[in-house]
Amino acid sequence: MEEEIDLKPYILALLRSWYVIILAGVLVGLGSGLVRFLTSSPQYEARQSLWIVGSISEDQMAALEALATDLAIEQQVAELLREQNALPVNYELGMLTGQIKVAINGNNMQIIVTTNTQTDAERLAALWTKQVVMLVTELYIKDQPAIAITEQQLAEARARYQQAQANLESFLASDALIVGNQEVRRLNDLIESARSVPFARLNEYLARQNEIELILRDARLLRDRLTTEQGNNIADATAALLLRIRNLSTRGNQPILQLDSSVVTSAEVSVEDLNRLITSLEREYQSVSNRIDQLRAETDVSTLQDLITQLTAVQVRVEQLNARQRDLVNERDQAYAQLVSLQQRLKDLKAIAPSSSLRPISDNPIAYRISRLRPTILSTAIGGLAGIVLTAAVIIAREALITARRGTVLQPKPTGD
Repeated sequence: MEEEIDLKPYILALLRSWYVIILAGVLVGLGSGLVRFLTSSPQYEARQSLWIVGSISEDQMAALEALATDLAIEQQVAELLREQNALPVNYELGMLTGQIKVAINGNNMQIIVTTNTQTDAERLAALWTKQVVMLVTELYIKDQPAIAITEQQLAEARARYQQAQANLESFLASDALIVGNQEVRRLNDLIESARSVPFARLNEYLARQNEIELILRDARLLRDRLTTEQGNNIADATAALLLRIRNLSTRGNQPILQLDSSVVTSAEVSVEDLNRLITSLEREYQSVSNRIDQLRAETDVSTLQDLITQLTAVQVRVEQLNARQRDLVNERDQAYAQLVSLQQRLKDLKAIAPSSSLRPISDNPIAYRISRLRPTILSTAIGGLAGIVLTAAVIIAREALITARRGTVLQPKPTGD
């Protein structure tokens, strides 16, 4: 049988600490409201009312609302603000549209602008309203067939998009970029090989030169000892020297130390043998030194420079191909965006009655500062609720911990054997 949880201690704990819960909620709510009030920047709102001449349906309302926030209007307004040196420094397309709201109630259409300053709100509302009226007038009041013109523009935009897509697909099908990247990797491998092989061979000859130099030194010392000591106590040194010479002569492919076989295999060595050995070592040492000088000269060969020049040229060509691909993609995307915009424009044109027009109700909009009281009250309420919930949770957790400890203390200890 499952053990039932007794909620009575927790309810009593909450009732005993009701004033703590309320106090915490008040303090947290006031703190969050104060932070919201101090950190929020002032906002100004300007409204411009327009009267829609003629009857209008719900579909026509939606079409007018879409036209009033069209990016074409923002582009015109941005140019006017730039001429007045009032365009924001960090301006991006869509920034001004985000500050615009359109509300239609019957035949009354309101353009609502919200900015950080009163002057900006009034200026933006006036310019935006003017451009909306001009756009609607251009599309629906003039004698030009707006729908036919838009359909023609749509056909041209569709053709541009199809051509841009075909150009991009043709470029990708040519595999020029793939071939260029493969050539870059191939030249890099060749350059790496051209740099590593001579140095590896040079290190091999340097090591052999060092070994010959050490053997040559020991041979001269042995000759001096043989001359002064008349062969006494030098048998071990002679055997060790001959073993080192034999190992050096038989190790590797090139260079191989060329020594007289009688010198290498002789059990007893005379001064004349050592002289011949030293002469042979010196000759071999000079040969290895000449080869080292030759390898050092070959590390800076013209072939390596040619490979580097080819790699640079191929990298430039690959970068040009990447730039070409980016241009083709941007061209395709811009053509598609224009195609979608014209499709929406044509849909709006067909939805609105040709006789619709707009007339401003007021001349100049006036901006008013938006009260920060409502967001402050909302932040205070949310903060207070959060404070109450968190404080209640802490009290319940504390009561659960006390109950668990009390149960542990009252539990009898098991008796031993």
